[in-house]
This record gives sequence, C-alpha cells and structure tokens, in this order.
Amino acid sequence: MAITLLFLLILPLGAAVLSYPAERLRPGSARIIALLTSIALFVLSLYLWRSHPTDAANWETHFSFPWLIRYGIHFSLALDGLSLLFVLLTTLLAVVSVLASWKQITTKIGGYYTCLLWIIGGILGVFLARDLFLFYFCWEMMLVPMYFLIGIWGHENRVY
Repeated sequence: MAITLLFLLILPLGAAVLSYPAERLRPGSARIIALLTSIALFVLSLYLWRSHPTDAANWETHFSFPWLIRYGIHFSLALDGLSLLFVLLTTLLAVVSVLASWKQITTKIGGYYTCLLWIIGGILGVFLARDLFLFYFCWEMMLVPMYFLIGIWGHENRVY
C-alpha cells in the first residue's frame, strides 16, 4: 500500500507531461487524458480510504527512500487520517475541475490541462509530504503552473 502513495504523485505528473504533446497530435486528447487521470486518482484515493488501517498502533502509511543523501533529505511520503481526507477532497475536486473546464477552455487546451495536472500533483505532494524539504518543493511546484493558469486562462482582471 505504501507504493500507492508514490503512484498518487507520479500519475498526474506523468499525465501532465503527456497531455501537451498529445493535444498537438490529436485535438481533444488532453481533455481525455486529464479526465481519465483525475478519475484514476479519485479511485486510487477511494482504495486508500477503504484499506487505510484504523488501529492506533498502525495509523500511518509511510513510503521513504533517500533523495539528497549528502544533506540528509529523504523522499518521504506519509498518509494519516487527516491527509487522507485532504487527498480524497483533492482528487474529487480534480474530477470536478476537469469536467467544469471541459467546454470553457477553448484556447491552448493542452497547456491548460498540463498546468492543471501539474497543480494537482503538487497539491497531492503537499498533503503527502513528510519532511519540510519535500513539502516546500511540492508547494513551489504547485505555484509555478498556477501563475500560468491565472495569467493565461484567467478572466478580465487577471493581471491585477
């Protein structure tokens, strides 16, 4: 079950990398990739909810491996009861946001869904991060595509 936490991060980031070139090859494919990815993330989070341990001795699911060994930094993900609720909410809102933007976004569709999937991956990383460095990394990873999302696809007062 611990590898599922890593899959929660890899899936939206991988789909984000695929959605931009897929849209250039076949129009409309970025929407489908984003929808299938967000549905898969929601199903995966429902699986985590169903299989999450409820006993007090084993309340946390943990995944870790050394990342920057020289500085003592590990790529460490954990899921407890509170972060599980946030992951469930994030993945549900991911499905809703893809469906809500289905007809609204008409320009640069591949870029939009690339940014949206990258943001979803960053948010999930924030909720699953167990150490401060990974938390900060995921937080910043989420902010960069948010800037482009607001700046390019925002409404009239987006520059303000």
